[in-house]
Amino acid sequence: MSQDNNNEKNKNPEEEAKVVISKKQLTDILRKLDRLESSADKTRLQGYDEKNKLPELPRVKLNAYEDPQTEKQSVIVAWRMVQDEVFVDTYGIWHEKQTVLFTLEDGSEIKLPYADVVRKVKKQEAELLKNSKDNETGYEIFELRRLSDGKVYNIDARFVN
Repeated sequence: MSQDNNNEKNKNPEEEAKVVISKKQLTDILRKLDRLESSADKTRLQGYDEKNKLPELPRVKLNAYEDPQTEKQSVIVAWRMVQDEVFVDTYGIWHEKQTVLFTLEDGSEIKLPYADVVRKVKKQEAELLKNSKDNETGYEIFELRRLSDGKVYNIDARFVN
């Protein structure tokens, strides 16, 4: 499918409709609107706006791994702890050997020490488009659209903040 056809499917018909009016008609409409708004009761205007506002999509945070060499960010779609050794030795010193395995959006995997997760994993905002249940696992799956670029992801709800 071509890029143009894909863009045409995503367009809202109300946004594409165009109306042609004269400059005088537009000026008259804007003058009347300004007169009405300046004389209107502010409380009633606020009530109208509240009643008629469009619902906002819930927002969540996606985790993204930032590669230190390329500074490219890839969304993390899953992770698991592969090493979790935490103990206190006989001298009272804490020892931690923790490693996390991340699965990135392109299917690649990367292992990081748990202490590096805070520095190399960044949060990115996304809108929750819909949620469904995975028939195989029974887990909830979120369909999310990242705000920075509009890319859509299907991610297990356990891996979304």
